[in-house]
Amino acid sequence: MLIKTLLVGDLHLKAELILPIVESKMQELDCQQVIFLGDYVDDWDQQRNTDVYLRDLDFLIQWKERMTDNGLHIINLLGNHDAPYLIDEPRAYSLQIYSGFKLVRDRLNALDLQVAFQLDSFLISHAGYCWGQEVEARHFEALTLADIEMISELEDHVGIGRGGRYWVGSPIWADYNLELTSQPNPKYLKQIVGHTPRQNVNLDADNQYEIYGIDTFSMSGSGDAPYYKFIGDGSLLMYDDQKEDLTAVHTEWQSPETTDKLLAIRGIQNNN
Repeated sequence: MLIKTLLVGDLHLKAELILPIVESKMQELDCQQVIFLGDYVDDWDQQRNTDVYLRDLDFLIQWKERMTDNGLHIINLLGNHDAPYLIDEPRAYSLQIYSGFKLVRDRLNALDLQVAFQLDSFLISHAGYCWGQEVEARHFEALTLADIEMISELEDHVGIGRGGRYWVGSPIWADYNLELTSQPNPKYLKQIVGHTPRQNVNLDADNQYEIYGIDTFSMSGSGDAPYYKFIGDGSLLMYDDQKEDLTAVHTEWQSPETTDKLLAIRGIQNNN
């Protein structure tokens, strides 16, 4: 059965803002499958805001259940920000409230996360498989308690491009510019990843391989109103099985309305 797939970059506690956009584009483009590339949690200055975490993840879980009930296929990949919750080892950027941390872990487990997905000739993961990184059969399966050691190894394997001690990072840590495209894996030259913020989805080959980054919902925090600044334009990526091609999908992500909604969800008063 030929289908259209919509691929979505990192959410970072913005599901309430991003998923309505995704759903609208699914209907407009007649997509039957959605792949989320990980990093559902953690955001600037939210390390003690348990309510934001639980509200956003509940929204995502309920949305996935509704889409699934409607016959759509929703795939959730594992990101480096998600992994610490699954292995019960908080990082500086994780939620710092232990009771909330455990609740976040339970909600992430409800998403049936997996490390990678094969979309025809494209290998999909959060950050990508660099030179020396091998795809394992279990990477395509939903994670369970039996995979805690594997998740821990992936989470610990940070490359020098992201301040780690390894030559290249794992499939949840590899930096797009400094590791993935500079040290590509000759076995997997067609990849789609998130993780590294991008201004847009650029399908014009900026390297000799078909390796595309789609982390376009990224925003940077600021101490001054309106407190958030856009990095990416919110582009999505669509894959059409029948045509076997990719299309960048524009959205209205960069707008004052997006910022206002985000501030309201975060409980921040906009004095701008």
